[in-house]
Amino acid sequence: MLTKRILIALVLAGSGVMAAGMAEAGSNLCPNNRACIYDHNDFVALLGTKGPGAGLTNVSKPANDKTDSWENKTRRNGAWHYDANGGGKCNNMKRKTQKANLHFFPSDELTSWRMNRLCRR
Repeated sequence: MLTKRILIALVLAGSGVMAAGMAEAGSNLCPNNRACIYDHNDFVALLGTKGPGAGLTNVSKPANDKTDSWENKTRRNGAWHYDANGGGKCNNMKRKTQKANLHFFPSDELTSWRMNRLCRR
């Protein structure tokens, strides 16, 4: 009876690990514990990465207004802005989430981003 309980516990623990791994699906281009932005939908053409807790920065000129997908593999919340230096509309990048296809608006709008807090309301 004890062996059966142990086996059930191991199966349940294993399925929880699989579910967590599937929730974090995305691109192999983005390292673990990083947030990444991409030029195309579905995590294609990496434009930049940030670590957890990173402050606000503007993207490079070639990456400006190009982002069509992003993923946040960190345990920290982040945000991105339409304009330089945190200006313009703000969009959240909650921890352990991703967006494979930014719709027409806000597609190609990211100019600055952070990984140390969500948007302020």
